[in-house]
Amino acid sequence: MRGYNDGYTRAIVIVHGKSEYDIVRHIKSKLRVPIEIYAKDKGQHSIEISSIMGVLENQIFQKKKNFLGEYTKIKRENDDILNVKIFIILDVDSAPPETVNKFVNKSMFKDHWLYPYIHPILNDKNLEEALNSIGYTYAKKSSEKSKYSKIFPVERGKQDKDTIIALSAALKTTKKSNLDELLDYCLENCPNFGS
Repeated sequence: MRGYNDGYTRAIVIVHGKSEYDIVRHIKSKLRVPIEIYAKDKGQHSIEISSIMGVLENQIFQKKKNFLGEYTKIKRENDDILNVKIFIILDVDSAPPETVNKFVNKSMFKDHWLYPYIHPILNDKNLEEALNSIGYTYAKKSSEKSKYSKIFPVERGKQDKDTIIALSAALKTTKKSNLDELLDYCLENCPNFGS
């Protein structure tokens, strides 16, 4: 795995809700990877597949100038954005199959300027079900979601790639999520601190 330490943001991660917010913060802290998280009220209010285009049409994402004003550490050359992906982590929940397919194959984003950078991550039916399928049975109902911040803590200090490698390997064994794609990208782009 290659390691970078140039300070540039490697990913913007738009998250569905609190569980996803906590897990992405955990990944960021374990790898010390330069990523930014976009959530509604730190995940307290969810972003659904049916509302994701509304998010991408908000003041931050609608125009390149605003986007680069918000995320100032993105590498660019002239007018080109370099070495960054926009991961959107959403749950199927009750979305109709045709809407889910448009999310997964990116066709719902085809007219948005961020289209080339977008990488959809889908949890079927939701993140809890995906994690339960690989043995991370920490939240069986909504009231238990607060446990994720304890199970996936945000920690300062030593970089810990092994925890994220193990989670990615486990996620590769389920068809309920492609979250391993985000983990692998973060592992490939995290700074190398000689560990």
